[in-house]
Amino acid sequence: MISKSTIQRTPVMSLVGLLVGLVLSVARGAFGDLFRALGLASVLAVSRSRRLSAEYPFLPYARRALVMLPRRPFPPAENPWKYKRADAIAELEDAGVPLDAGNLPAEFSMAKSLLSVAFLGGFAGYLVSQFPFVFLPTFMLALGGGGFLAYLATTKNARGDLTRLLGMRTVAFLGLVSEINSDVALSAKGKVVGGICFSKAMFWDRKYHGEAAPLARQRQRQREPMAAAAAGASAGGGRRPPDAVFSSTAAAAATALRTK
Repeated sequence: MISKSTIQRTPVMSLVGLLVGLVLSVARGAFGDLFRALGLASVLAVSRSRRLSAEYPFLPYARRALVMLPRRPFPPAENPWKYKRADAIAELEDAGVPLDAGNLPAEFSMAKSLLSVAFLGGFAGYLVSQFPFVFLPTFMLALGGGGFLAYLATTKNARGDLTRLLGMRTVAFLGLVSEINSDVALSAKGKVVGGICFSKAMFWDRKYHGEAAPLARQRQRQREPMAAAAAGASAGGGRRPPDAVFSSTAAAAATALRTK
């Protein structure tokens, strides 16, 4: 994305980025630790995302929302506010249903699902407000989108099931990110690298725009008259510049007055 918007050479910059990543992944120090943590986090995210897809399958509930399949309530309870996973598992065991990855009840919290879909709806409203043909204010679209999805999550139909599933899938994804971050300490390594970059940036800023800049400009001003005098002397064939002649004449006159 950066190469496409600035350098306009996407394949070349992709290769350069790949080489930089390979070099930093085997390097020692904070940058090497960060790149290795990023690589491990990517591997863990791919492997653990399968569990998320199995617990919160999106496509089957999307087909049910389009009336392509019969409805399967999510969560499997008459009242989503009172749903508890332990109770659902106990009911399946009492009914003699074997528990496996396909029919194991998922974790669900109505409050978390509502907050999640409200945020998603608000963000969707914000994105819609960025189109040039939309004249409604951003806050109105954000509030409308969040309120609509929150209301839809409370309905007892296939569209409500899909909305609740989207909310809990988002919550589970955030939990997965937090879990991976705690496993590889990604945020801690990122803070170390960020601190190093910030200190370097502050050093260069002080050097060229901060406390050292006025001193450098003052030294440059002091050098300019000396350079001009040297240039004048060289241009006059070894003669002293007019300022030097005037200064010596004034000094001789002052000495003569003091002797009288």
